[in-house]
Amino acid sequence: MNDRVAKQQTRPGRAGAAPGPVRVAFVTTSMGVGGAERLLVELIRRMDRTHYEPILLCLKELDVLGEQLARAGVRAYAQLSRHRGDMSVLARLTRILRRERAAVVCTVGTGGDRSFLGRLGARCAGVPVIVSCPHSMGVPDRFEPPNRLLGAITDAYVAVARLQKQYLVRGEGLPPNKIHVVHNGVDVEQFAPGVHDREALAL
Repeated sequence: MNDRVAKQQTRPGRAGAAPGPVRVAFVTTSMGVGGAERLLVELIRRMDRTHYEPILLCLKELDVLGEQLARAGVRAYAQLSRHRGDMSVLARLTRILRRERAAVVCTVGTGGDRSFLGRLGARCAGVPVIVSCPHSMGVPDRFEPPNRLLGAITDAYVAVARLQKQYLVRGEGLPPNKIHVVHNGVDVEQFAPGVHDREALAL
């Protein structure tokens, strides 16, 4: 990742990132309780802080999971979009990303304002690497035409399964060479039954 960031900084329009750990800014709508949101929480919690520094940006409220991350010391921004049709949200996003000197912006979710504004804001701020992490197979969310137009400034897409990559290529028209499959992990310790659980189940 560090090599990729350094390489991308040499491209026209890409600003230099902050020294030290790679600052990764995650842009999403809000952090209520949900599958994609829990996955993002686990990812941020487990990032090696000697190499990466996560930052959370929510267009709307932090909500339950976002507040948990904030209490754990993650720098978090919320209410960037203050009302429907807020035209100044892009300027706020750009300003924060530039101030934080983010090296990577990762938009979380398929389509919508989070994907469009997050990537466009990253471009405006000169962020070296722009990544999109869609979490859909077309239902209920898809990449709208404006979001597809940003494919040229998107360095990579992350799919959670090979089947999803196939959909993103065939259903969304994304370039296969930009899509990387990273399977979701499972914390086996968290779901391992304890001694009392076994006794209660007569195992």
